[in-house]
Amino acid sequence: MEARISRLESGVEHIRRDMAETRADVRQINVRLSALECISARTEARLDATDAKIDTVERTLTEKIDTVQRTLSDKIDGLADRYMTKHQFALWALAGAVAVLGSAAALIGVLLRAMGHPLVADVFEAISHE
Repeated sequence: MEARISRLESGVEHIRRDMAETRADVRQINVRLSALECISARTEARLDATDAKIDTVERTLTEKIDTVQRTLSDKIDGLADRYMTKHQFALWALAGAVAVLGSAAALIGVLLRAMGHPLVADVFEAISHE
């Protein structure tokens, strides 16, 4: 019986030693968890700050893009006022052609008179003025 008791006491001693080691391991785990919580809190704060910076940059870039868009739209609208449209160009070309033809008709009339053909010049001028 004495042998059994000594085996039990020996087993209890092993259990106590194992429990002490387990408690030490749990303490180390708790210390590491506390350190991880601190790191996690700092990381979260940094992420919040980064999010705020990104939001600020996004707003700034959006404002700049809107400003550039407005500026370009204004410049394009200004170009429309400065340069003529196809329709306006066609009207100017037509008016120029009419002016050139009228000048040519007058010059032909003057040349016909100068060459001694006043009757033909009168006929040509009568046709060109109708």
